[in-house]
Amino acid sequence: MGVKVEVVRYTVDGDRIVAAAAKRSLSRRDLDVQIAKMSDEEVDAWIRETFKRQHFSPWEHSVYTWTVEGCSRVCSHQLVRHRIASFTQLSLRYAKLGFDKRCLLPELYKGKCIDLPVLSGRVLKACWSGDSIRIFSNNSLLRLRVREGYALVDEYTRSGDSLDDSLVESWLYDMIDGDIPESLKGLRVPVRNVYRRYCRMIDFVIPPSIASKKEAASEFIRETSRLFHVYRKMVSKGIPPEDARFIIPMGVQTKLVITMNARELIQSFLPLRMCTKAQWEIRIVAWLLWRKLLSIHPRLFKYAGPRCVFYENAIRKEPITLSELITGIGLVMERCPENINRDGIPRCVRSNLFFLEKMGYRIDS
Repeated sequence: MGVKVEVVRYTVDGDRIVAAAAKRSLSRRDLDVQIAKMSDEEVDAWIRETFKRQHFSPWEHSVYTWTVEGCSRVCSHQLVRHRIASFTQLSLRYAKLGFDKRCLLPELYKGKCIDLPVLSGRVLKACWSGDSIRIFSNNSLLRLRVREGYALVDEYTRSGDSLDDSLVESWLYDMIDGDIPESLKGLRVPVRNVYRRYCRMIDFVIPPSIASKKEAASEFIRETSRLFHVYRKMVSKGIPPEDARFIIPMGVQTKLVITMNARELIQSFLPLRMCTKAQWEIRIVAWLLWRKLLSIHPRLFKYAGPRCVFYENAIRKEPITLSELITGIGLVMERCPENINRDGIPRCVRSNLFFLEKMGYRIDS
């Protein structure tokens, strides 16, 4: 699963509008005429000129709408602090945490091995074998013998208190609609509960510092699953979702639609959130967004990047790209705004790229 960023709407000629708006301060010619007659080289020259003069008001005319899915509410709380923007977020007041009813048909999975969605992109395996479903990980195995209308727990094995056991148990919490009994063998489960667990719509994000420690990860998975189960039990008893949601941890995944202009992106959001000092989750969002924007309007966003890039471009005669900064050749600033000296800046950015790759997001600088 993981974080996903998509730019869903943008101004097609955003780079030309920025360039023409910048030229407007020196020209009486109509804007539409300027846009039509400007060559690619002239567009590039005027964009560079805005960097040289730190003249970013023309950038406000290029507007982008993008979506973020799979991030936590910890991350979304940071996103909405960018004030020159518009936000629409999945509401837990009206949208219940639950399951996709389209996934209830067991026939869809017969004869297949599939991945089960569990916390933060982790997966378990589920396979059909005759009239049984096997759900397993490295250390645990749960076998359900399917009958008409119900499933019988035929086998459950585990080896100690491990992360894999906790993943299976998080699946069980939702399947049996109650606390896990000491002995599962022979437990009858409505078949509807078995199949809806394949299709959890909303999950939780596990921070890498927790995921890297088995004991902490097991406890995190166990407790978030328990609280999710308590939430569902409250809703089933008539508690309004807007009140039941108080028990949901901040790690719950969310979805947003965001609109920002290019000035906010180039001066504020990307510099602050791409920086190594930014919190890891919003850093992933910012780097993924930068990559998308670079593919849409390369003339505008080729000089964008973390704070070190923006600061360097504010004090040098000609702006440089992120790739050029990483080489470290000819840097003007002695220290970046985070107090990292000139020689350490390229290494800092490379460590950022290494972190993103380790998290499963390869970014070509």
